[in-house]
Amino acid sequence: MKTLREEQVVLPHLTVAALINYVSLDPDKPTLIFFHGYLDNADSFITLLPLLESYQCIAIDMAGHGKSAHRSEDAHYHLVDYAYDVFQLVNTLTLTNFIIVGHSLGAIVSSLYASTKPQGLRAFVAIESCGPLTEDENTTPNQ
Repeated sequence: MKTLREEQVVLPHLTVAALINYVSLDPDKPTLIFFHGYLDNADSFITLLPLLESYQCIAIDMAGHGKSAHRSEDAHYHLVDYAYDVFQLVNTLTLTNFIIVGHSLGAIVSSLYASTKPQGLRAFVAIESCGPLTEDENTTPNQ
């Protein structure tokens, strides 16, 4: 795999850290964006990324995780705030052909994004997640 580069992506409201591989791609292939789980960071995808070397991959440290900035002291870390971060990331990078891969918290957040702003999104992959819980936890298996 091409070497991963650590970069900072400056969003309008927050700076996030990213691991990005740069490859010459078929323009028809989507960019893969990875979002990690709770108490984790982009490094959780390092063993997976070599298997996807023909794609451009971007693994993000979500706000308050890894090397990304924390929100201000008066802010929160609600799911919708993370989904807004995804929206701003896609806009900032001007992505028009992409796939989101989310693990746990990253999948929950990504499912919110995918259900509200799907333009350019070709697929969504959830690892160990069934989306945000909207009913009592006892109903989760049936959901």
